[in-house]
Amino acid sequence: MIALYDRETIDEMPEPKTKDSCDVKRFFYPLVKGESTQYIENAKTTIALLSVNDILLPVTINEKEYENAYVSSLFSHYISYAIEELYLLKQPILEKGLTYLMKSVGSFLKQTGIDKVVYVNNWLFSTNLQIDLTSTQIKRIVEFLTKKFPEHMIVFRSLSDYLHEDLISSFKENGFKELVSRQVYIAKPWNQLKKRQREHIKKDERQLIQHGYEQIEDIEPTEENMEQIKELYNQLYIGKYSNFNPLFTTAFYRHCMENELFKFIGISKDGKMLGCIGYWNRNGVMTTPILGYRVDLGNKLGLYRVLSNLIYQEGERHGLIGHWSSGASDFKMNRGAVSSLEYSMIYNDHLSFKRRMGVGLLRVLCNQIGIKLLRNKNL
Repeated sequence: MIALYDRETIDEMPEPKTKDSCDVKRFFYPLVKGESTQYIENAKTTIALLSVNDILLPVTINEKEYENAYVSSLFSHYISYAIEELYLLKQPILEKGLTYLMKSVGSFLKQTGIDKVVYVNNWLFSTNLQIDLTSTQIKRIVEFLTKKFPEHMIVFRSLSDYLHEDLISSFKENGFKELVSRQVYIAKPWNQLKKRQREHIKKDERQLIQHGYEQIEDIEPTEENMEQIKELYNQLYIGKYSNFNPLFTTAFYRHCMENELFKFIGISKDGKMLGCIGYWNRNGVMTTPILGYRVDLGNKLGLYRVLSNLIYQEGERHGLIGHWSSGASDFKMNRGAVSSLEYSMIYNDHLSFKRRMGVGLLRVLCNQIGIKLLRNKNL
């Protein structure tokens, strides 16, 4: 059986039978019933739950929300955010040329309806953790969604060539095309690390004591703590990086903390929270949608190193594969992380030639030129 439950029908949905499906419902029920922007300010989207046998998948439906966070907009991901990150190339002339090119490409993409998309298994985080799907289940999802949304592309985000080789093959068997999105880093367990990599991690661990920090093992769900976590995340991901990262609201943090959807850990000094992480896990992999610290204090206090070490230690303690997302490539590889190309898998065979042209152009630019930049520059 396959069915889609939205705001009007979700209360008619049978109770989930598996832990994973229960977790999906627990997290997304209020987002389906309410407005997405109540929880993620810059992610205007319609949210529903797709039931495929005993599997429950969050679905986000978009039309042309070009100013959205990149987690619900191909335009924001491949044009707006990408332009902001060109400074990482550290080649001004190349940056200027690529900016002009990408703005021109962006104008063309809008004409092809690039953001008219149904995202499947979209948690609206930078990294969507995957669940195993068979080729038959993927085929049924395609048949169902192309009938229900005949003018929309179907997109699955966050498929890693290191973690999801078989799943990517199953998507390709069903007509999906891969579109590279970024380079991510996957942690190795302690027993697979080299001596030098272990030394880096040990030094990171000592930073906690050297700077006189205290670890807050489980941050209590008080309004004050929610506001502090929100501010720390915003300092890093919005203030330092980009407005196209998800902008979580206080309601989001309240929902996650009161329902224990994430594990929140903090570090403090003299009674003041200076940094925090909020992670979750699925199918043996963990990722950290919430990471923040006092950026205004600079790098000398080792806050990023301490928080990164907390993430590593949590993965080791619970036997989880650490998905370390993108960025800080040298830092992560010095600690044994494996670089991996991450893809969005896109199905658009049912659309017109004009509608398919946008993704076709992106695949040429990203899968050929983009991959070389990611690998050569360790972006």
